[in-house]
Amino acid sequence: MRAFNNNSNNVANDGNCISIQSNADHFDENGIGNYLSAALNQGTTTTANNNFLRFEGNGTRIRNNQDSLPPDVTDPAPGGIFAVGGFSVAGGAAETSNNKLEINLSGCPISGNNGPGIKAYGALSNSTILAGINNVVEINLAGASKQATVVAIPSMPAEPAGTNRVKVIR
Repeated sequence: MRAFNNNSNNVANDGNCISIQSNADHFDENGIGNYLSAALNQGTTTTANNNFLRFEGNGTRIRNNQDSLPPDVTDPAPGGIFAVGGFSVAGGAAETSNNKLEINLSGCPISGNNGPGIKAYGALSNSTILAGINNVVEINLAGASKQATVVAIPSMPAEPAGTNRVKVIR
């Protein structure tokens, strides 16, 4: 499953909200179990700011996701859940700031995936130019979900001010 606030047609994508509830679903044997991004900026001069995405999983299974990846994901081991607060694909003068991704998992087994159970970036850029600032991923893990391995990267490339963050609560 892929879900993101996206500006793929070079038009600003600001101030949007997505909320997803998954109850006992199975995300098994795919390239990525779940690919979630509060903001995905694919333009070179556009913005993807002030967006929000919430994913709630209750008893949802995310296993054995190891196949081919979408072309915009250059990470060699994205994991069962690939999570990004603000993602700038093209770089340039594009801005991806003030976005929040909230993931709440309860009783969700996550195992056998290519890479960690969850790989999260506060901000991610496919270029050497910073995606933006104030991008946050918050991951709440309860029950069986607490066993998931999590790789948390605040910002790629690194942001000196430290406003891009990943917070994990077990």
